[in-house]
Amino acid sequence: MTIHWLRNSGQQKSRRHSILVGTLGCVLAISFGLLSNPAPAQQTAQNVENQPAPADPKPRLQVDNPKHDFGTTWIDQELKHVFKISNTGNAPLEIQRIIPGCGACTTVGEHSRRLEPGGSGVIPLEMITNKLTGRYSKTLQVRSNDPVSPVTTLTLSGECKWYVGIQPNYVSFMTITDQEPKMQSVTLTNNMEQPLKVTLDADATPAGFKLELTETQPGKEFKLNIATVPPYKQGTFSGHAVLTTNIEAQKTIRIPLFAKIPPRLEVAPASILLQEVPPQPTQPAQMVTRVIRFTNHGDKPVRLLEATADDAALELVVNPQADDRNYTVQVKMPQGYQPPPEGRVITLKTDDTEQPTLTVPVRRVARRGSRQTPQALIGQSAPSFSLQTTEGETLNSADLAGAIVALNLVPFNDTTGQNQLRLIEKLRPAYESKGIHFIHVHQTLGEEIIDEPTLKDLLLQEKVEGEVVHDPENQISQLFNVKQHPTMIILGRDGQVKAVNAGLTNLDFILQVQLNSLLADMPIPNMAPILAANRRPAQQTPTRPALDLKGKPSPEFSIKTFDGKEVSNTDFAEH
Repeated sequence: MTIHWLRNSGQQKSRRHSILVGTLGCVLAISFGLLSNPAPAQQTAQNVENQPAPADPKPRLQVDNPKHDFGTTWIDQELKHVFKISNTGNAPLEIQRIIPGCGACTTVGEHSRRLEPGGSGVIPLEMITNKLTGRYSKTLQVRSNDPVSPVTTLTLSGECKWYVGIQPNYVSFMTITDQEPKMQSVTLTNNMEQPLKVTLDADATPAGFKLELTETQPGKEFKLNIATVPPYKQGTFSGHAVLTTNIEAQKTIRIPLFAKIPPRLEVAPASILLQEVPPQPTQPAQMVTRVIRFTNHGDKPVRLLEATADDAALELVVNPQADDRNYTVQVKMPQGYQPPPEGRVITLKTDDTEQPTLTVPVRRVARRGSRQTPQALIGQSAPSFSLQTTEGETLNSADLAGAIVALNLVPFNDTTGQNQLRLIEKLRPAYESKGIHFIHVHQTLGEEIIDEPTLKDLLLQEKVEGEVVHDPENQISQLFNVKQHPTMIILGRDGQVKAVNAGLTNLDFILQVQLNSLLADMPIPNMAPILAANRRPAQQTPTRPALDLKGKPSPEFSIKTFDGKEVSNTDFAEH
């Protein structure tokens, strides 16, 4: 600012007056403004109070298109798709796990695991086409730390056509209750122009089956007849019909075969599971009813004489059916009835000389949403259980008393579960020879429940030789409060839970330490310091020699693209 001094005294006097009046006006105006408006500090405080508080940082998983249709494809086509994901929240997003509903037909590639706010990533998937036929729709669950949608569902669909149509593509005789042969057939249809040739590998015919192949339409259609061969023994028998064709994309065809022979006297369910309930205020007792079915599959009549329980709170009523061969037993109990931790037992008395009594355990399991963990059972007696293997053998906790038992709870149709299955199968022979009893228990994961024939097919593919139990309703997981799969539970010779191992990390090392300790009659040690002592030393930050090439001529290279095109560095000389 420049100040001009006035030379004339009169002018100076008049000017001073004008300045004085103007200054006084400014002071009054400012004073009036200060009185009519709040102080700046007070106004700022009021603005802060009126502003909404910033939201808590939350990640948010967004999928560009959660559904993809491959359209119509053929069995030998490569089906790959990449789902694009992003984090539209204001906190880091963690992709915790991806669970295919069909682990046998869907493979998850290397996917993004952490996305910063605003970041994007991918989930690559591949369909195994020889596990698909006709129209299909397969889902996957993406589990993340998104608090609004912790589980996001992706869907892959389409139609897969086979050069050789197979209808049906597996044969299940389900339950055979007599000693008569059973017959089914499979039709093979040529969906191509060239004539079809099919031969049967008779040497691969599984025990218990008889196979016969006939050509019903030359070059176009074949029929495979499958018959079961009595006499039958209790349990299951299964295998594959193996055929060879002249179609390279379907050179070998394997058709699963399955049959089940139930016990002569069958009781279902094998056990009664009651979920824990929180304490309720005292109210007039209301009765609830469970039903046990007693079925006689044998030739001779068997009478169910009576049913008793080791708890007076359980009322039992035996009802014969119209055919005088089968019975139902009504089990009445007060609503909210809770058996003790060791459970209760219902005993069925018959007039059969071979099986005068049959038992049905009544057990308590943690309610859904309960915070109880399987680790809380360590040091306690394991809940009683009764399992039936895929070979028809019954395994009771009482029969396993005095043995070290490894219960491997795994979903066989899940990639992680299959990896643990392979790991345990590798360790099993060495420890089984020392008396340790391994039991693989299939547990359902996700929406897809696999039936026993499909399970048997998976076991053949994985070459599993250990004992396997099919538990599609996850009853064993409920008994041991297991909510995460795969999980390995170790029972000691005294019947107590000795260890619970959730997940696959370091399992081979951990399991060997635990089993060796129990074999030596020593307590299982705390694994944390042992793992820390055996942890591999941290690797130094790897060098990046490629960075040393910056500013230097590129080395010569020649590569081939997926479509067979040759590319070398000379092609980019002018770029």
